[in-house]
Amino acid sequence: MPNYTRTYEELERVASKFWPDELSELEAKISVVPLLLQTQDQFISILNIETPSIDNLYDIIEASALPGNLFLKHLVILSDFGGEMLKRVSNEAATIFPEGRLNYLWQGSPRTYQFRSYPTKKFSNTNLKIDGKELFNKHPLDDLQKDAIALLLFGSTYLTNGALSRCVIG
Repeated sequence: MPNYTRTYEELERVASKFWPDELSELEAKISVVPLLLQTQDQFISILNIETPSIDNLYDIIEASALPGNLFLKHLVILSDFGGEMLKRVSNEAATIFPEGRLNYLWQGSPRTYQFRSYPTKKFSNTNLKIDGKELFNKHPLDDLQKDAIALLLFGSTYLTNGALSRCVIG
């Protein structure tokens, strides 16, 4: 039986230290980074529009050329509140939001957002259509995505400590 144990030096001589060209080209075709960079200005311009309510923000997103799922992906990245954290919030829905709503401040006034789909439907990258493959498909905003947007924008005003403290964009 041959001995397959190699020293570090032997591995160093034969190791591939960079992706082969074929893999680099394939990764470039499926990477979401170029798509996010191309649409970054659209996302920022939507955030800069002053609206009287979150429903008006949803209307602007839906009227824009930026698909709803791609807007949400930008928001997830900006808030640094990704799929794993969204899953944790879903798992603790009864504890965090026992009445199924989010109380928040909008332009200095207290508001209430009644969740439309959450917590019946759970947050996940797949359910929100923000996983890699779905970002290349244009999805209009659905109720779960709207719930996630509300949470990411205003979650910190509802629960100032803990996980939602990063949700301060609104």
